[in-house]
Amino acid sequence: MQFRDYYATLEVPRTATADDIKKSYRRLSKKYHPDVNVGSKAAEEKFKEIGEAYEVLKDPEKRKRYDRLGSNWKQGVDFDPAAAGFGGGGNPFGGGAWQNVEWSTGDFGGFRGGAQPPSGFSDFFDTFFAQQGGPGRQQRRRGGGAPFEPRRGNDREAEVHITLEEALAGGQRTVTWQQPVVGTDGGRRLEEKSYAVKIPKDARDGLKIRLKGEGEPGLGGGPAGDLFLTVRLTPHARFTVVDGADLVARLAVTPWEAAAGAKVPFSTLDGEVKLTVPPASTSGSKLRLKGKGLPKKDGERGNLTVELVVAMPPELSADEKALLERWATLRPGWNPRG
Repeated sequence: MQFRDYYATLEVPRTATADDIKKSYRRLSKKYHPDVNVGSKAAEEKFKEIGEAYEVLKDPEKRKRYDRLGSNWKQGVDFDPAAAGFGGGGNPFGGGAWQNVEWSTGDFGGFRGGAQPPSGFSDFFDTFFAQQGGPGRQQRRRGGGAPFEPRRGNDREAEVHITLEEALAGGQRTVTWQQPVVGTDGGRRLEEKSYAVKIPKDARDGLKIRLKGEGEPGLGGGPAGDLFLTVRLTPHARFTVVDGADLVARLAVTPWEAAAGAKVPFSTLDGEVKLTVPPASTSGSKLRLKGKGLPKKDGERGNLTVELVVAMPPELSADEKALLERWATLRPGWNPRG
């Protein structure tokens, strides 16, 4: 995955406050909004990148993980051996990165409360990988000679990002995860594993999907933990999500459509509809489409609000100018500014 510097995308320093990030996001999203840059693919991509960066940096926990893990922030939780009480900070996989593996110091036999393993990392990992069948490795025993009891592996968590269209229609996504394994030569390494995840129809942001037995391996022959995926919605080029399930969009109309009223085509997530633009509409007028938003927890759907934007032609002909001047004479003394 190509690394994206979210701070550079939002044009803020890494020390930026939450308010700084919000202000920069609002400024940039307005600048690169597709309605302002009609037909510009570059602006559309920039708008998506800005939305992606803001989704991460506005959330304190996501921002903390991103600062530590960079482009791998979605794949796991950072592990700091020194902070966990194992000391040394070394990487027993050799050249691999800790950031893709989530560990718990409370589930490995007697290694609780940050205590040091009896014989350093080798004893710890020989114990951890005993059930993996590494050559010459036997299950370690505690100080009194009793064997380690089988223990269930820890659960893991990750996020799967889907589009708004996928949230309604469902579908299948591939999620890739890195997990520790032991090779036939006894070497330990991180191995990439992919899962085909079925996204249910009418999925909502925050939905949890459980993959049984795909968490960390158990100890001493114990069962593996589970992998929990949290569904997150990807920022959309045309629709903005508000209050979890409602959508907001903008629709450009001509001056004559706004003045006289018209029926204008508009594409919703469910397909195209004909919107009725009332006569004498102005920029900022809002039309509400009930039930055209996203799924809610109660099974209902949110609403879609369409804000009208009265657009002007880039250039006016002499006839058009004359027509507007004639229109002005028909409204003597009218001042929209009060």
